[in-house]
Amino acid sequence: ITEIRGHGLLLGIGINIDAPEGKVPAIHLCSKLMKAGLLVPPAGPDTIRFLPPLNVTEEETAEALEKFHAAL
Repeated sequence: ITEIRGHGLLLGIGINIDAPEGKVPAIHLCSKLMKAGLLVPPAGPDTIRFLPPLNVTEEETAEALEKFHAAL
């Protein structure tokens, strides 16, 4: 993680990961997260966006962060 931008629940997370040849890092990570059951859209070539619902619980947040950590 290179930086975190945003406020509250709406966050852009800058990433610096190795992606396969010809793949955009953010899209590569979003694909891995989708396979793990977490929908996270890209927000640029090296940024992903967290957009949870406003009624997200602490347990759901912890589960999402575990999936994110595992994908990294």
